[in-house]
Amino acid sequence: PPPAPKKKASSSPNPIGYVLGYGISFLTSTVAVAGAGLYLRGVVKDVDGITPVVEDVKAKALAIEDKPVTAAYAVVGLAAMAFVDALSAVPVLGWPFAPFISVIGVGAAVAAYFRYVKDGGEGDIEADAKFALARVNDALPSGLPALLPDSAVLEWAPRGVPGAQGELGGALLSMEVEKVVEDVKGKVAAVEDKALSAAYASVGVGVVVAAGKVAALPLLSLVLAPALHAAGIIGSGLLGLRYLREGGDVVADLKATAVAINSKLPTNLPKMLPDSLAAEWGAK
Repeated sequence: PPPAPKKKASSSPNPIGYVLGYGISFLTSTVAVAGAGLYLRGVVKDVDGITPVVEDVKAKALAIEDKPVTAAYAVVGLAAMAFVDALSAVPVLGWPFAPFISVIGVGAAVAAYFRYVKDGGEGDIEADAKFALARVNDALPSGLPALLPDSAVLEWAPRGVPGAQGELGGALLSMEVEKVVEDVKGKVAAVEDKALSAAYASVGVGVVVAAGKVAALPLLSLVLAPALHAAGIIGSGLLGLRYLREGGDVVADLKATAVAINSKLPTNLPKMLPDSLAAEWGAK
């Protein structure tokens, strides 16, 4: 009789291998995207311009006081991002989760372009990153070692960090849903040019969809997709800090975002907000 076919050994998922693979793709993609941003900003204009950037990063790494603790938090953070990445691929749970991460990632990328790249960029990415790390450091449980020494916190966040505001998620969970819905309805009804607002909303949705399609192209998926997904995960974490721990005002932030987008529109396009409303929202 013919020999029985050999059974294939079941391959169980290897968490360490997954984290390593995710880390390599994340670092490769992040370096490529950061390099493109530095080139567009004019910081790096040729191959010789890479050396000062590398030396600056090296000097900052060597200046870290407690390298083992920093390395441990970096590994834990990478593992957490890899876990979220794997979670977004779960058939049922990932269906609403993955689009949310993608939207946050695209929004973070667009915001980063306007803040750090366009017209030379008025934002300071190093200062923003330091302030974000100070916020994360403040949110760590008291039993864990600090991510940053007190001297770094004072230097990186001289005005302090928002800190915990009441119970976890208190400000967000205490919002009256019916009142918020009615408030949104009132604002929509008060929109002067509904057709223009709908057009800009459609463009926004189109940008998110197009960015997802472009990032999924065979070659670009190796460069853009991991960085966009990582930006979505990190952005979601910072949003969680802001609204669940620090008592951020969702409505005020949405208004400020609308004002910022309105101010960045090309002069030959109609404004998304009338001047009176932009001035009112921008003053708050």
